[in-house]
Amino acid sequence: MVGRAPFSHEPPGAVAADLLLYDREPVRLSRDHFAIVLQDGRLFVRDLHSTLGTTVNGVPIGWHFEADEAPLRAGDNEIIAGGAGSPFVFKVEVNDASLFPRSVGRGNGKQHYRSHHPHLHERVDGSWDKGRSELDMTEAPDNY
Repeated sequence: MVGRAPFSHEPPGAVAADLLLYDREPVRLSRDHFAIVLQDGRLFVRDLHSTLGTTVNGVPIGWHFEADEAPLRAGDNEIIAGGAGSPFVFKVEVNDASLFPRSVGRGNGKQHYRSHHPHLHERVDGSWDKGRSELDMTEAPDNY
């Protein structure tokens, strides 16, 4: 689950976030914003009733749109959390063909998640960095 770190006056989100991001006012992210889920052998992005919604490959999802989820496709996908103009843009590459029943062959079993957020970048080993230095995800980045 991807969500926003709570401000000091807020309780934590309902679900423990796998990726906790820092936002500032006016906020674009909800504390419980979206999740990537496996359903019926396919990967989907599910908006978790966020305030501003989520866009998956150009399709808006959320409680105020037609659907709460959208499928990820084999190859590159774009997820925007927080509506049009949000800086929280993610590139999700799905390269395991076994997750897509209509595909022939199998991938190498890896899924890569790379952030296009201006301050966060995920390494291939899954750790996050900020430029050249390690980023402790329990603290807000210095210049964010």
